[in-house]
Amino acid sequence: MEDNNITDLLSRYEEMIRNGKSVYFDSDEFEELADYYDAHENPEEVSNVIEEGLKQHPGNQNLIFKKIRMYIYNEQYAEASSLMNSLSTDTSDVDVMLLKAEIFLNTDNIQSGLSIFDLLSEQADDEYIFPEISDILKSLEMFDDAINYLKKGLSKFPESIDIRRETADNYRLSGRHDEAIIVYNEILDIDPYSAEDWTDLGELYSLKGNYEKAIEAFDFSLTIDETDDRTLYMKGNCLILNENYEKAIETFQEYIALNPEDETPYILIAECYEEMEQYDEAFAYCLKALDANKDSILAHKKIVYFLMEQDHFEKALMYVDKALEITQADSNLFFLKADILTATGNYSEALNNYRSALLASTDNDEKTDILYSIGVLKQKEEKDKEALLFFEQVEEFKSNYPGLFLKMAISYYETLQYDKCIEYLEKASDESTIGLSIEEIRNKEKVIHELMLLLQDPRL
Repeated sequence: MEDNNITDLLSRYEEMIRNGKSVYFDSDEFEELADYYDAHENPEEVSNVIEEGLKQHPGNQNLIFKKIRMYIYNEQYAEASSLMNSLSTDTSDVDVMLLKAEIFLNTDNIQSGLSIFDLLSEQADDEYIFPEISDILKSLEMFDDAINYLKKGLSKFPESIDIRRETADNYRLSGRHDEAIIVYNEILDIDPYSAEDWTDLGELYSLKGNYEKAIEAFDFSLTIDETDDRTLYMKGNCLILNENYEKAIETFQEYIALNPEDETPYILIAECYEEMEQYDEAFAYCLKALDANKDSILAHKKIVYFLMEQDHFEKALMYVDKALEITQADSNLFFLKADILTATGNYSEALNNYRSALLASTDNDEKTDILYSIGVLKQKEEKDKEALLFFEQVEEFKSNYPGLFLKMAISYYETLQYDKCIEYLEKASDESTIGLSIEEIRNKEKVIHELMLLLQDPRL
């Protein structure tokens, strides 16, 4: 439908809603209205249009079909199955048969659903039924079944690129990246000038950690379409992962030329400069990220992290507070603020912010991190008995929390629980040092050694 026609149709429909009076529309017009609201991701209005349409045109097959689709969208499979009985039972009606199969599969009647797909595969006179079957099976994570039907499709339509793409997607979603790569190479043998397929191939190589191959595929894609921002973005990320920071900066600059209001490439460029230890340039790009989007929480956080790494705590606090003016729903902002206040010795205010972070957090790992940080804060305040209450909660949630055993050993020593102290020193000694720097390992060994010496005091 042309823009001016849909505008007129919408105007008449919305006026009917405002006035609360039924106005006649053709069934085709109700379908067009439903499609419009569906395209604009307004399922509630789609449902309203269909209901009104069926009041005026009861029994209309197309509107009933759309209503069934809404039931499936809302996972109301019993209602969908019941309404399905009012549709045509003609097995040559592909759309109806696909809908029946989808309902069967979602109500654990797997064999009935697959039997319909078998029938549709046998009578298929074009290739497009096979990707449609695959879409339904993919939504249920039945990837092997989807691949089997797509193979049947390729036996009928051996040159089909669409069936191959769908096959590769099922391999990708099921983690079979090598097989997906083989299929994409087949696609590119048929159509070597498909920029989108080169990009998808590059993404698969990046998932496997083969960044050189990924970058090569992205370059082929960009040779065909140099303005594809998705490809530029993924290439830039692969260059970072491949530690080619200068080239990554160039690539993100190209991306910025296409998307100047997206703050993320500025942040990624800042990270590249950080890796190259060019801190002035890094901070300049942190600020550019904020210029691109003054309300970006991501940009605020990046600036805060950067300033904290440089021990500029007062400035960091200023940017955290600015971010909290934008949103107080982000637990990580309270967590950051608490860490800054702890670093500056403002323990009372830090504790308040840790508590706010706990209340706002919905992530169990983050909650564990916060509890650990409160325990560390209590240790700094020499309140080891209270510190242990938090450390013990951390141990309950995540017994292998890095550095926890040594912190607990210290607090057990300070609270005169020497047997417990020895027990946790032994646990700390056995703990893996993977991920720790040489300095951190030495500090850990030093603390363990000093505590062991203290515990040898005969007066204990």
